[in-house]
Amino acid sequence: MKTVGIIAEFNPFHNGHKHLIDTIKSQGHRVVCVIGDDFTQRGDVALTSKFSRAEAAIKCGADLCLLLPTPWSMSCAYNFALGGVSVLKQLGCVDAIAIGSECGDIEKLVRVSDIVHSDKLTPLIGAELKKGTTFAKARQIALEKIIGADSCILSNPN
Repeated sequence: MKTVGIIAEFNPFHNGHKHLIDTIKSQGHRVVCVIGDDFTQRGDVALTSKFSRAEAAIKCGADLCLLLPTPWSMSCAYNFALGGVSVLKQLGCVDAIAIGSECGDIEKLVRVSDIVHSDKLTPLIGAELKKGTTFAKARQIALEKIIGADSCILSNPN
């Protein structure tokens, strides 16, 4: 039996989250969730408390829910994920991490991730920042210039 981690806000917990947990459990694995605190990545107050979101996850099959500390919860997606991975790593028993996405296309997600983590975007982002564009928007524009319509993946939460 493996232990699989999920890093999520669960804001709110919905059927997609339940489906992810159900899928992992159907393969005979344990599920450990690291959930965001009462403040979200976008700086908003979460729709429900961390306790009610953890309770929903447990009722839907999660074996354990851990809290992602507030500084990580309120950070950008990259740092949110980094904080979550750090919490899971400290457990010392997590074999894999599962993700859900609105996109549903792993090849597209990997392609966008590879470009975001390459040096290709840096000059394009820099040019947009000089115009006074916010970083998130500058990154979106730069990605659109490289891959076109697939760049919309960054507009979605996952």
